[in-house]
Amino acid sequence: MMMKKLMVLCVVMVGAMVLGGCAQAPSPQVSNALMFTPATIAASDYEAKVDNVVIIMDDSNSMNEAVNGHVKSQCAAGFLTALNQSVPELGYNVELISFGPGNAISGNGNLAAYSTKALCAALGQVAPAAGNSSKPLAKAIDAAAADLKDVSGKSAVLIISDGDRLYDAPQAAAESLAQQLGDKLCIYTVQIGMDEQGAAALKQLASAAPCGSSVSAADLASAAAMEQFVTEVFCAKKAAPAPVPAAVVADSDGDGVPDSIDACPNTPVGAHVNARGCWAYDAKVLFAFDSSVINPDAFAMLDNGVEVMLNNPDIKVEIDGHTDSRGPAAYNQKLSEARALAVANYFISHGVEAARISAVGFGETMPVASNDTEAGRAQNRRVELKVVR
Repeated sequence: MMMKKLMVLCVVMVGAMVLGGCAQAPSPQVSNALMFTPATIAASDYEAKVDNVVIIMDDSNSMNEAVNGHVKSQCAAGFLTALNQSVPELGYNVELISFGPGNAISGNGNLAAYSTKALCAALGQVAPAAGNSSKPLAKAIDAAAADLKDVSGKSAVLIISDGDRLYDAPQAAAESLAQQLGDKLCIYTVQIGMDEQGAAALKQLASAAPCGSSVSAADLASAAAMEQFVTEVFCAKKAAPAPVPAAVVADSDGDGVPDSIDACPNTPVGAHVNARGCWAYDAKVLFAFDSSVINPDAFAMLDNGVEVMLNNPDIKVEIDGHTDSRGPAAYNQKLSEARALAVANYFISHGVEAARISAVGFGETMPVASNDTEAGRAQNRRVELKVVR
């Protein structure tokens, strides 16, 4: 068996368009090839799904035959050219083995790190399709088995052939390879041409391994189909990075105000709280100016407090009245007491036991904002409910 060193794969041309990565003249083998469009696959978006790939290319005399005006060997070269231009360089090892001329196979005998340029050069060294009626595909599969025997990771064997006149029992060789590598092997076949018996034979070869597929090269002509094939054999889309979990903000009483800024960290569930986290009602809503009579518009708001008290029969509350600094301090003290008592009486009249409620006035002594502005004074005019279990 003649072993001719090949690097790894590509020809310079797909149809009549020069592709980057090869600086040599177009090969005559692909000048009449069926057009294949390379896919654009960004290496940064993908990761390798296989560690080793052996590409087996049919180079026997049946590949000199034409199908629908296209010579099969030229179609095979065009397909492999487009494939090479589509595969991102992600660290897998690849080798090319061709079989046919003189009942022999040619290959480099070992896997090498994949690069578009190296594989391009290797395909350029494949001899023109020739030979007799014998197709030594079984020998090529056995050679792949020898090269994959001691490698680690997952391996794929890609066979490009018309599937015609496979007389040397390649199925047995494929099954032996599958037994050798087990679930670490996938076999893919790509048929050049339309011979029905050839398609059946190639499909059977692919089925020898635990995974793989069999497809016609004609179905891989578009960029979208080529991308799907490359991502089936060589690589997979990287998984989206896991979302960074939001920082856990402690909120012991569940009132929506973080403990770090909660001035009243023990408010019961369901209580109406202000921005400070305190169970509070704005006095400017509860009462008219200079008044301790509850505004009827505030009844619905106070009913929330009654509901919380009734739902939590084990808690007691202190109702604190506050004012801003306008007016005499003594007057503000009495006004805050009267307003706190009005809210307490509302709760009692709606079913809350009097023993659970106390009313205290603080006048203007406990501001929560500046009394120099109207907005600040409005915040200071308030009634707060403090749990005193």
